[in-house]
Order: sequence, then C-alpha cells, then structure tokens
Amino acid sequence: MSLIIGVDGGGTKSTYKVFDMDNSQIYEFVGTSINFYSIGNERATNGFSKSINEIKEKFGKNILSIFIGNAAL
Repeated sequence: MSLIIGVDGGGTKSTYKVFDMDNSQIYEFVGTSINFYSIGNERATNGFSKSINEIKEKFGKNILSIFIGNAAL
C-alpha cells in the first residue's frame, strides 16, 4: 500500500499528515520549518528530507505523492 502526505510548511514548524490509499489519516508528525525564506535553502531541504525519511522508516511503504503548502509563498 502507498502513502499520501500533506505538509503544512510553517515558518517555525511543519506538520506532516500521512494518509493511506483509503484516505484514512494514519499518522501526524511535526518537524522543523521548511520555509526557505525564513531559514534558508539548505536548512529547509535538510529538515524536509529528515522528516520524509522518518516517515518512510516508520511505515516501510512507498510514498505515492506529497502535497506541500508553505507559508509566505
């Protein structure tokens, strides 16, 4: 089964909501900001990668898609 992830990328933190293919929310994770205007490209990219890797490790499933809303963009 594949996962769909929705990300609310805020200026101080980002919230990741993970759904299975039945549109049931199965996990919510809060990570660091991914707003590159606030923290720069490198920190934003590293924070996003770390969060996605943690989700992948937790479920061991393919990610079908990721939808991102990012503050101030």
